[in-house]
Amino acid sequence: MILNTIKKSYNKKTPINSFSDFLILMQQFTNDMSTKVIIKSLVAEYTTTQFDYSNPVYIDTPQLAEYYVMILTENELTLTDCPKKAFQRRSEFDFKDIIVLKIVNLKIIPSKTIDDYKLLKIVETKPTCRRTFKIIFKNKEECRTWNQLLNEVINSNIKLQVFGIPLIDYHQRTNKLYPIILDEICEIMRNTNECFTQTVSQNEILMTLNLINKGIKVQKWNYTLATEVLKLYLRSLPFPLLHPSKEYLGSVNVDGILSKNDLSLLIHTKTEENIAVQKLLFTTFHFIANNQVIKTPRSIAEKMTPCLAWDSHDSLDKRMYDIVEFLISNATEIYKDDKKEE
Repeated sequence: MILNTIKKSYNKKTPINSFSDFLILMQQFTNDMSTKVIIKSLVAEYTTTQFDYSNPVYIDTPQLAEYYVMILTENELTLTDCPKKAFQRRSEFDFKDIIVLKIVNLKIIPSKTIDDYKLLKIVETKPTCRRTFKIIFKNKEECRTWNQLLNEVINSNIKLQVFGIPLIDYHQRTNKLYPIILDEICEIMRNTNECFTQTVSQNEILMTLNLINKGIKVQKWNYTLATEVLKLYLRSLPFPLLHPSKEYLGSVNVDGILSKNDLSLLIHTKTEENIAVQKLLFTTFHFIANNQVIKTPRSIAEKMTPCLAWDSHDSLDKRMYDIVEFLISNATEIYKDDKKEE
């Protein structure tokens, strides 16, 4: 079996050092690797506050089959129920229980107890659902091998993943304050003459997102496509860039006048990742508003505010449009370098 061959590779002094090495080895045999496992337990936690599982609103422990075939590919890990006595796959029409896990959402936690040497904990985390699987393998060696392989695939995917990743996590994983694609998008927006709205198909947007997620450079850009991708990126973040909105609304005095100083002080209490993205975007919007006749701080704010300050629990406060417009108009002063150290 391919699993035994992979094991031998890890036992040698020439380990697999990258996912490309892993793929080359796998492709000599099959398009995926699989093994038979038992899911000892599955706990699903649900929350209404994105990525906050301190107090889940609902916990589910679904009924499980006795045995599963676990299949690993580049982007997914699937668990499919299988017959007890035979290690075989059903036809696609016989599947009764299929669990599909996206690699980018996974974290592997090996067991630390001697009694559970065959057990691996797999945690899938999504914005409002976290599932924890306890997987039992045939023996300790197989468990160790799968732990290594899964972590290799996860680490490779994490380096490429852009959408849906918290800025702090992205910084920790890549040593970059934010995805480089944001620089590319802002450059396109700055350098486009006559930023008229163009028609962009949903298919074109999806193809662009697919290229970005695979780490492939996008060759064909236009202002509208760049704007749509930026909006999708901002909406994919676990929390809005301007969060929480009530803090920003606090900069509006009783007369409805915005305080440049209060906003500046507030912004520079945020994380360095958040400040870096705010500075990049708002200075770009400021440049566009001052160099494009058809673009104004207000028109840009009308388009971007729902993506910069969305609220998953309530309707967007209309004053946030005024705040975004104000940030665009005063970006060069508000986002001064080293403001946080003053």
